[in-house]
Amino acid sequence: MSHSVYTVDFKKTQINICFIEIAGYDAISDSSFSAVIKFLNNKPYGDILHPSRSSLSSECREYVRLFLMDQYNSGAYN
Repeated sequence: MSHSVYTVDFKKTQINICFIEIAGYDAISDSSFSAVIKFLNNKPYGDILHPSRSSLSSECREYVRLFLMDQYNSGAYN
């Protein structure tokens, strides 16, 4: 099985901050996850993306980060 991630919901604030609720599966740790990510100045922030705070494997963290950047840059959260 492979990593997966999907967008549950998102909300943009009046001051141009975007909050994104995601969920998915980390194939290496064989576990499901959910989290809220904040985009500020075109960069994603959240404990699930932080190397020392995340419960995700490093490979899944990168997979999630790339998914979020692709979705954000393609305008999916506008």
